[in-house]
Amino acid sequence: MSDFEFFFSFYGLLLGLSVAEVAQGFSRTLRSRRRLRIGWLTPLLGVVVMLDISSFWVLAWLNFRDFQINELALFFGLGIALAYYLAASVVFPADLGEWTDLDDYYDGHKRWVVGGMVVANVIAVGYSLGRAVAAGAGAPDLLPSAALLIFFFGMLGLIFAVRSRRANRWLLGVLLLAQFFVAVIGGLTRIMGPTA
Repeated sequence: MSDFEFFFSFYGLLLGLSVAEVAQGFSRTLRSRRRLRIGWLTPLLGVVVMLDISSFWVLAWLNFRDFQINELALFFGLGIALAYYLAASVVFPADLGEWTDLDDYYDGHKRWVVGGMVVANVIAVGYSLGRAVAAGAGAPDLLPSAALLIFFFGMLGLIFAVRSRRANRWLLGVLLLAQFFVAVIGGLTRIMGPTA
């Protein structure tokens, strides 16, 4: 087993549990739909969280296949995965019987979810920047990623701060479309390969 396979089995398992938490929340919510007003906010946040987790999974596969395993790498991986797991476990209520409207739940819990996503992304960015600097990557190599990160963190900051449900629906929708667009473009780029 290579260092990467060892790391990825640990990291992937923890990220998989995070996805399972959100998927289980969707499942419980669908079963409770007759007595619970679902709304848009919590389901949109759940999809945003799952797409962000899946992007981390892909980025780990693409960017860390050559690294040497060490305690620091495991520590950063654990920090990212735990932040995601905690965020994912708060997307939907643990006891749906305590709520009649998921938009009310969203209002009281979105900051925990967004905060967990921010923590996971800050840890990952810090680790990636450290690796890039150590490898001698220059500023031009980091600019496209920096623009995406500024957009992503800006959107999360707005979702964290804005109280209007309508504005939150729009912000989550824009973030969801941006995540989908980046995934499609990234996937097509990798499929088609570099152009001459």
